Order: sequence, then structure tokens, then C-alpha cells
Amino acid sequence: MPINIICASDNPFAPYCGVMLTSLFENNRNNNLAVYVLCDKSFSSGNRKKYQRLGKRYGQTVHIVPVDNSLTQNFPISQTLNHITTPTYYRLLACRLLPPDVDKAIYLDSDAIVTGSLEPMWSINMDGKAIAAVPDGWITYENNTYDHLDYDHRHGYFNAGILLINLHHWRQHNLEARMIDYIHQHRDNLPYNDQDVLNGVMHDNKLWLPERYNLQTKNLLKYYWECLPETYHQTLLRELPQAVIIHYCGKTKPWHYRYSGGAFHTLWENYRRLSPYPHCRIRRPLFKYLKRTVKDRLFPLRRQKRIAAIWQMTP
Repeated sequence: MPINIICASDNPFAPYCGVMLTSLFENNRNNNLAVYVLCDKSFSSGNRKKYQRLGKRYGQTVHIVPVDNSLTQNFPISQTLNHITTPTYYRLLACRLLPPDVDKAIYLDSDAIVTGSLEPMWSINMDGKAIAAVPDGWITYENNTYDHLDYDHRHGYFNAGILLINLHHWRQHNLEARMIDYIHQHRDNLPYNDQDVLNGVMHDNKLWLPERYNLQTKNLLKYYWECLPETYHQTLLRELPQAVIIHYCGKTKPWHYRYSGGAFHTLWENYRRLSPYPHCRIRRPLFKYLKRTVKDRLFPLRRQKRIAAIWQMTP
């Protein structure tokens, strides 16, 4: 049986999803993978061909699954995260979008890379639970997080960028309908979009995964690091060398010029070069880019101090 992988993308995000898939295939050569790319109609034929060729290069199967935009057109997109687009909701529709015999899957965000085998994660016994996930760092410890979600803070709050999903359980308990109802009931108070929906519906029906399966780079920013308790610091320090999935969550991504020198930036760059999108970059102001490049070359110590001021640690 293959390890089923779900990812979601639109056309602008296709290169970054392609980098993620390259890292997945590179580090899971001994595993049989079935990848389902949930995409909207904007996903070009050129990107489809690149994904198919990428799968063939590694002997893996890539399924392109077009999603009718009418299914999510009334789902709200919060302004809290202005880099988020409608495909973020596609994972909520996995039961209807994937073949009915797919009972279990791993969901991977496009702003992540896989650095090791997913077999241990795939082998985790779901024990009748709907989902398995990693806590969402500092958001977990914000008391007001739970006020708008209507559940007790003792259940915690998980990051939805990396998930182990029990699709059999979802179908048995009609969780898609429950999530859609939740969206309609809370549509004006979902600052983290589908992540809030998943937590609102499944907060008491989940397993916690070790941080190695969703090492969130935002937690290594000094601003967020200082918001976290010492016990969580120790957890992150213990899990850091064992990281299997690096998740570049946050507004600044490794393809932004401002991310240069950030946590695990060199690692992402390595997979970018191996991917079908070796030149992928978000457009940046040329003058600002050249100015910063010249300064970094002329004043390397100043660059190191600037990076050290932002990041708690820079693997």
C-alpha cells in the first residue's frame, strides 16, 4: 500500500509546491508514494507536465486533482494572513476529492520541505482519532485563541500545515459536513481560516505528533521564541536535530529575498535547485535587492548581526 500524500496549490504557488515535492521524493526513495495535488482551474498545463515528469523521475505517482471553485467560493479568507488563498480549504474536502479507497493520508503544505522518511509517521496508529498534528507554537499559548473557537484551552491548538488524516474516520462521522457547518457559523471569526475550522471541529478528537513532523520556523524567530514557555524551548531543542518536516510558516518565506540567512534557508535552496523550478523567486524590488546584496558583501559582520537579531538559532 502506498503512502498517500495530499497537497494543495494554485498556479502562483505551483513552484513552491514543486520544491516541496522534490524534497519529499528525494528523501523517500524507498517508499511507494501516491501524491494527490488538489488544484484550482488556474493550474496551468505546463505545471501539470512538470509535476508528472517530477513523479516519473523518482518512480512515484502524481495525481492532479482539479477542484471546482464553486465548492469553496463562499469560504471566508481572513485578512490576518494575507498570503493565504482559497486552496487552503481544499484539505477539508479530501473525502470527496480523493478515491473512496484512500482511508488515510498525510497532508503537506507547499511552504515545507521533507528531510527524512515519512514511514514512521505513516505507521502511527490513529486509534480511532480523526487527525494527528503538532501544536502551533505560540498560538497554543495565547488565551484569546480559544475564545472565538468555543472550546477549552486544555485541548490545545494544532498547526494544520502538516497533518496525518484518518479519512475513514472522517467519512464514518461525516466530518466534512460538520466543518462546513462550522464555517457558516463562525465565518466572521476565523482569523486562521481552515486551521481554525479543523481545530474547532477536531480539538477533542486528535493525537499529538512530535515536533519533528512539523518543525515550524516561526518558533525560531526571537519575537515568538520569547513568547514560548521554557518547557517548549526544551522540546524544540530536542526535536530540532531530528526534524523530518521543516515548515516555513509565517508571512516571510524562503523564496522571499528578506528570508536570506533565515532558519533552514540553505536547505530549501538545495531542493529548489533540484526541482523543476530552479529559478523560482517572488518578484522583489530590484534596487532594494541589489542594495542589500552589496551591503552583505561589503559588511558580512553587519549581516551576521542582523540575522542574529531576528533568529534565535539559524540551522
